[in-house]
Amino acid sequence: MNGKDALYIAYRCCKAELSRMAFCIEALLHPIQPKKIVFCSTEGMGGYGDNPKAIAERLHADHPEYELVWLVNDMTKPFPPYIRKAANTLWSRAYEYATAKIWIDCHRKPFGTRKRRGQYYLQTFHCNVCFKPLGADRGGKMPRIAELVSEADSALIDCWLTSSKWNEDMVRRAMYYKGAVERVGSPRCDILFRDNNALRARIRTSFGIPEDAKILLFAPTFRAGSQTRRRTVEAERVTLDFERVLAALTERTGTQWYLMLRLHPQAAAHLERYPLTGHVTRVVDASQYGDAYELLAASDALLTDYSSLAFDASFAKMPVFLYADDLEAYQSDRNRLYFDMHHLPFPFAETEDELVGCIQAFDWKRYEEQLNTFFEPMELSEDGRAAERVERMIERLIES
Repeated sequence: MNGKDALYIAYRCCKAELSRMAFCIEALLHPIQPKKIVFCSTEGMGGYGDNPKAIAERLHADHPEYELVWLVNDMTKPFPPYIRKAANTLWSRAYEYATAKIWIDCHRKPFGTRKRRGQYYLQTFHCNVCFKPLGADRGGKMPRIAELVSEADSALIDCWLTSSKWNEDMVRRAMYYKGAVERVGSPRCDILFRDNNALRARIRTSFGIPEDAKILLFAPTFRAGSQTRRRTVEAERVTLDFERVLAALTERTGTQWYLMLRLHPQAAAHLERYPLTGHVTRVVDASQYGDAYELLAASDALLTDYSSLAFDASFAKMPVFLYADDLEAYQSDRNRLYFDMHHLPFPFAETEDELVGCIQAFDWKRYEEQLNTFFEPMELSEDGRAAERVERMIERLIES
């Protein structure tokens, strides 16, 4: 570890001590509220989305008496009226955590977070089946501060919600976690198993897409930023020729296609609008839309590089195309990938020409057969009822 990294760890440890102190003070001043549940997503950068949103919706529908609180960095983000927004700042966060019966998150808690007796922390995590190695699976690529944050958070978690045997094995091996797990599925994916005609119409109207057009959701993964220093995000230029891709889809299906660009929330949080360049038509920027899974449910196909959205979309048998023109460099940066990109059910391309070829040669029956073969040994628990299972858990916790 070099001197700069050591100084940064010392700085983060000092911040953690302030967090612990704030929590202790709030815990001394205020009791636990037995029906209060605090949610957070993407370290406060996300809006009302991911697994916590699906759980909150289900809880409110059946238990309007529960107090639902959401920690968020940007207080202007829209939330439904039954959610009380709270600023994701030191003292606000300390008060909300100190007084809630249950915490629900899909990312790591801030370093220095504490928990008191009688509280329960459910971790829904944002990656179930994924490409990128996480935690200890990164080997020497895992920064020391990331290890410290992960170890501290995992020690707080009472139950880690998983979606498959593969997911459980990864959590045990890579995430510094030794506690209880429950294989309930992914609440955020429940929407993909529903009748989404009304949602599809609303999304198309919102973005000016014709009702009879099909949508390709393009969701590149998060790249920039580092846990070894103050985290920054830089917008990457998309080099893909959108017009050519849409033309290939139209030729293959005989239907007009539009492309929705959806940046990762950690990148979108730093951009009001993606800087699309050149003359592009039938392309809309949906990066600021609150819920990626509503976009996915309204789409007809997905294009990504290394995003776990690929697996989520395929649970509902949606066509998924992978395009990664930096595979060698990306694998080197991540130490390795969990899967060989060339031996997945998804058509994979490293060049634009290859991507167009994948679209032109797409075989629906073969794709579905490959998905079934790939997922069978994973023992998936995805059937559209994950939020219902989590609700039953929470009911038991609150009644206990």
